[in-house]
Amino acid sequence: MRTAAAPKFYETKKFKDKVKQAIVFIVVLAGSVIVNSLVAYAFAKIRFKGRNTLFIVVLSTMLIPGFVTLVPQYILFSKLGWVNTYLP
Repeated sequence: MRTAAAPKFYETKKFKDKVKQAIVFIVVLAGSVIVNSLVAYAFAKIRFKGRNTLFIVVLSTMLIPGFVTLVPQYILFSKLGWVNTYLP
C-alpha cells in the first residue's frame, strides 16, 4: 500500500505564513529605525518653537503600554478593512 508523499516544508502553509511574517517584520523594523532616527536627530540638533512640548508628547506616547491600545487598534483596522492584509 502506497501513501501520498508529504509536501516539502517550503510548500506548506506554515512556511508561507512564516515568510509573510518575516517580510512584515523586516519592513516595519526598517521603517521604524529610519523614522525614529530622523525624529531623534530633529530633537537633538534643530531648535524650533514648541520643541519641548512636542518632546513631552512623544515621550508620553512611548510610555503607554502596547496592550492598552491593542483592542482600539484592532477595531480601527477592522473598520478600515485592514485585518488579514499587509496594511499598515
